Amino acid sequence: MALTTTAGRDPSSGATSQSNRSDQAPSPTRRRVGVGVLVAFSALVYGWGIGSEGWGNLYYSAAVRSMGQSWSGFWFATFDPLHLSTTDKPPLSLWVQVAAVRVLGFHGWVLLAPQVVAGAASVWLLYLAVSRWAGHAAGFIAAAVLAVTPIVVAINRDNNPDTLLMFLLVAAVYATTRALGDDGFRWLGVAAVAVALGALTKSLTAWMVVPSIGLAYLVGGPVELRRRVARLALVGLIIVAGSLAWPAAVDLSPKSQRPIVEGSPSDSELNLMLVADGINRLKGGTNHLDAQQLATANRNTGVPGPLRLFGPQFGGQIGWLLVAGGVCSATGLWVSWRRRRSPLARAGWLLWVTWLTVAAAVVSLGGGVGHLYYASELAPALGAVVGAGAVLLWQAWWAHQRIGWMLPVGLGAQTVVAAGLARREAGSFPWLSPVILATGGAAVCLLLLSRGVFAEWGAAHKRRRGFAISGLALIALAAGPVAWSYGPLTAPTNGNDPRGGPGRRPASSFTSVDVVRPALARLEAQGAGRRYQVLLPSTMEAGAWIVAGADRVAGLGGYTGNEGTPSGAVLREWLNSGQIGFVLINRATPNRGSARLFTFWCRNDASVMGSRSVPGHHYHAYWCGPDDPARQPQES
Repeated sequence: MALTTTAGRDPSSGATSQSNRSDQAPSPTRRRVGVGVLVAFSALVYGWGIGSEGWGNLYYSAAVRSMGQSWSGFWFATFDPLHLSTTDKPPLSLWVQVAAVRVLGFHGWVLLAPQVVAGAASVWLLYLAVSRWAGHAAGFIAAAVLAVTPIVVAINRDNNPDTLLMFLLVAAVYATTRALGDDGFRWLGVAAVAVALGALTKSLTAWMVVPSIGLAYLVGGPVELRRRVARLALVGLIIVAGSLAWPAAVDLSPKSQRPIVEGSPSDSELNLMLVADGINRLKGGTNHLDAQQLATANRNTGVPGPLRLFGPQFGGQIGWLLVAGGVCSATGLWVSWRRRRSPLARAGWLLWVTWLTVAAAVVSLGGGVGHLYYASELAPALGAVVGAGAVLLWQAWWAHQRIGWMLPVGLGAQTVVAAGLARREAGSFPWLSPVILATGGAAVCLLLLSRGVFAEWGAAHKRRRGFAISGLALIALAAGPVAWSYGPLTAPTNGNDPRGGPGRRPASSFTSVDVVRPALARLEAQGAGRRYQVLLPSTMEAGAWIVAGADRVAGLGGYTGNEGTPSGAVLREWLNSGQIGFVLINRATPNRGSARLFTFWCRNDASVMGSRSVPGHHYHAYWCGPDDPARQPQES
């Protein structure tokens, strides 16, 4: 049976409100058409000019090319064609991109096409989930909010794993919504599998919806309490087993037959998932970043704290409707709990509000390394509570219920905050803040007047006034997100740090594929016969070379270059046995991580390595030969 809640009924008596009468409700056909148009619009926005985005995140693009060259590379999610190291994330999103490349070829737009599909599918699935719980209007508003959230638009035009993660989290919550109205275990099992697949996409980040699933089913499950607890225990086992199965399989493989696990100090996928990308992220671990890299990361995401999502970094990406989300969450929980609504309605609010609260807390308070696109993980829940809460408060206002006064209060507060966010970019959108203030203020004034001088007007005037108020409120609430979502469509996205907003995107830390391609053929020809024709001091820097077509290129020291893998002894063995052709050292960071070791060798044993600049970009190339076993370089 479909889940029902206060959003479709009068919040005090449960009687159907006047605005929800059947003669005013859209027909099923019109609903399907409306939702279809919204999903198609989302796909158009996410895919518009996708060819201009280049290769997206070069780190993951390089991994896709390497993984597609062998089944071993595919299984272990190897970063480089030489199978020296893995990527720093689980492989599911990369597996999807490899499959697309196998069918359509290795092109930038092919890597990004699955993201467009997953992003549009998330919009559709969110509508289905919210409409089952709170009705068509709430579901449509929720889907529209998700579709135009600036950071969601940006991440769906990139090949980071967060787009697939967002889809799987929405799928898990949709399945939970179905489980709340189904006596069987099937849908709850689907939710557990979706969370486990989310962990196979981006580690323990997927587990942020586990508290919401557990709490909602515990409160509103359709079976007796004992069976609810037993089923949730089984769900927990499925999630844990499914999440850890692939990392455990990799760790059980002989180390001589698998690549090094990048990002893990113990060369373990389980350690990477549970500690490096799990506990350490929450505790503020630096994940091998040096002081300069950590300072850059903090500038990009702001100082952790309760107001972080409203700050200059995150505010324009996700903050446009956070105040409305908070008002709607509090109101929905209060109405569903205080007035003893159906347990199903209460469970629905708990499901979405808990997800929103947990995700907001993780993004706001998490220290260490972070990215703005982490905020995309709370966007579906924000859309859901705004959609359901808007319908609830709208009906309560026209039903003259006291809780309805939260509508003008919430709209006014959200208008002020959104206008403040818009003023930060007054140079790019000088009109945005005044438009938000004018339309939001007018909507609030008309709402208040509807309880005063307009209160006795006839039904026809009430409908016109309702259209006017909702239109003004729509402009006030949507102007900011829409303006900032337009930014990614007008300028190429920074592949490793996608974001919405006006103006130029921040410069990428990756070397351009077009820059390295001319030098690649020359270096490979001169390094012919060497196993490692070109080595770079980090996998991040090696990405462009692999995407450009290099098959004997690898990065050392992990993503940041500071991990110390492989060891100095292994590097000396490669050097002395003639396996290394060129070593490229970034002139801007010659003393970072593994580069420090190579720089010492290069500067202190000139007879072994001769330096030359690589034309067109910021590398020195050091030729590792001719070999002289009698003169072994010493590690600093």
